[in-house]
Amino acid sequence: MDMLWEMELDTILINYQESDNPLFVWEAFKYCRDNGKEIPDWVYEYFENVASNLLSLSKRDRMSDKRASAEVHEALGMKKLGSRDIFDRFSIYKRNQNIVSRISSLIIDENMKFTHATKVVSEEMHLGQESITNIFYNWVDKGAYTKEKRKKYGLPDFVLPPPDCLHPENEF
Repeated sequence: MDMLWEMELDTILINYQESDNPLFVWEAFKYCRDNGKEIPDWVYEYFENVASNLLSLSKRDRMSDKRASAEVHEALGMKKLGSRDIFDRFSIYKRNQNIVSRISSLIIDENMKFTHATKVVSEEMHLGQESITNIFYNWVDKGAYTKEKRKKYGLPDFVLPPPDCLHPENEF
C-alpha cells in the first residue's frame, strides 16, 4: 500500500508543478491525512506561504469586500489561474486519474488487452476511445506510471502499444 501512496503523491506533485494549481496541494494534504501518512515538505511549504500571505492582509488598511476576496484568492495562490479554471482543471485531473486507474486495473487485474480496456473505459466514461487513449498516454508520459516508476514501485511492466496502432484490426 505504501507504494501506491507514493505513486499517488508523485502524480499529485507533478500535476501541481506543471499547473501551479493549489488544489493539488490540498489534494495531497487530504490524501495523506485520510491515509495516516506523513505530509510532504512541499505541502508544508505551500501552507507556510499561504499563512504568511493571509496574515499580511491583516496589516493592510480596510478594503472593500470585493478587494478582500481578490486578496484572499491571491494569498491562496489562485489568482494566476482564475477560480473557475482552477476547479475545472482539477476536475479534469480527477477524471483522468480515474480513467488511467481503470485502464490499468483492467490490464493488470483482468488481463485485458490494452485496446479492449480503452474501449471498455470509453463506453463507461462516455468519451471516445481515441480520447481515452490519449489521456492514458499523457498520464503515463508525465506521471507515476512511467516505466521507471513502475519498476521503482515493483509494478508489472505491462506492454503498451504505440498510440498510432490503435485500430480495431490491431489488438494489443
